[in-house]
Amino acid sequence: MKNFKRIFFAVLIVCIALLYSCKESNEIGYSVLPATDTVKLSYAEYASSDGAGLFQITNELDTVRTDSSYYSLVGVDENPVFGKTKASTLFSLVPYSYDASYYLTDKIDTLVLRLAYITNKDTSLTSKNQRFYGPFVKNTKVKAYLLKNTNGYYDATKKISSNYVPQYEDQPLGEVSLVASENQTYANLYFDEEPRNRIGKILMKAYNLAQYKDFWAKFPGIYLKTDDNSGNIHIFNIAADTLRLNTNTGDTTHHELKFIYSDRCLSANVYEHSYANSKVNFTKTPSSSDQMFYIQGASGAKARIAFGNITQKLNLKSNDTAYVAKATIRIKVDAADNQLTTSNYFSVVPAFKIYIANDDGSRTNISQFVSVSSSTGLSTYSSFWMKTSGYYTIDVTSTVQAMVNGRIKQRAFYLSSAYSSYTASRIALNKNNVKLEILYSPVKVSNKN
Repeated sequence: MKNFKRIFFAVLIVCIALLYSCKESNEIGYSVLPATDTVKLSYAEYASSDGAGLFQITNELDTVRTDSSYYSLVGVDENPVFGKTKASTLFSLVPYSYDASYYLTDKIDTLVLRLAYITNKDTSLTSKNQRFYGPFVKNTKVKAYLLKNTNGYYDATKKISSNYVPQYEDQPLGEVSLVASENQTYANLYFDEEPRNRIGKILMKAYNLAQYKDFWAKFPGIYLKTDDNSGNIHIFNIAADTLRLNTNTGDTTHHELKFIYSDRCLSANVYEHSYANSKVNFTKTPSSSDQMFYIQGASGAKARIAFGNITQKLNLKSNDTAYVAKATIRIKVDAADNQLTTSNYFSVVPAFKIYIANDDGSRTNISQFVSVSSSTGLSTYSSFWMKTSGYYTIDVTSTVQAMVNGRIKQRAFYLSSAYSSYTASRIALNKNNVKLEILYSPVKVSNKN
């Protein structure tokens, strides 16, 4: 019992001492540790004012896998900042239902692909009203083609790389002119008469399949692409897409077959970028006058931010190290750099993906998505356009600590859109608005053996 009381009062005295030690905000354990052992927190930052060689931002092309995505992007968008972006999509389907009273002698009335826009309740793209990317509402002509099976589209284990070139028939199955609105639910693409009858006969025999590969060998899937004219990039949820075959028996009896996308099917988005007439500069050694950098989804542009020698910035003496209490990359977004005009439509990047690239090209990922904070004002927009300023804040404490300790040799971070495989989001940023802020405590390393 006496030992318990001694331990209790000892702990109480230490707690009181720690509370009183908080009188100095930048010193830890002020009244507990000897004055010579006081730990002080220091502050350092990297900014563009540090000059070339110490702080540098460059733009690079991002390559991402775009297969196995439920979101399909199709269309074209062109603006003077990011140039031209074309999006096309491909997917396979499987039979969904079969009417027992259905006969192969039925006459085919219609074959229609129902393209479902993402719903108002879908917030995964951080916008409840988003239907498209592009300069306001424009007419976008989309054509459907039958995929060829020469490249194994019906193999569900196949992965499609970022530079994949789809193989499809020359003759389109049909086309539709899309003009998206926030209240639109579906866009219907009707097959032309010849492919309707030809493909319809294949679909009519698909109700009793031994395995899906037999069906995919004859109907590998659909490829949607647009022409080169400027329009919008439309966003569909292919998990809700349905190919419907309607028939009749010559009287009042009608039948309908449905074909849907499932997890057994393949899907991929294919993007083409042309930066020839854009402001995006991909030079590895940008000039000091080049202040802007750009981040773009749809396998577009990413940014490389190099901060130089961090230990030198922390003014550490030889052999000394530091405890990094907090390290943050802060990026201010200026609405003036993302103005909405009749020819320019910016879609703020909802979240960043951050990583470090090694010399051999391999990545060291940092386990976080950097989301937009609602308190910054970045989420105050309609249909994904920028209306106000705000900040992206990126916690890189553990990574900077590893750089200080020498466990990570690289001093450059890469930023790309977190959902680059199925969003065409983009944002223009000024390198004068980027800082690496470090709160740290120098630690003297003893030379004694």
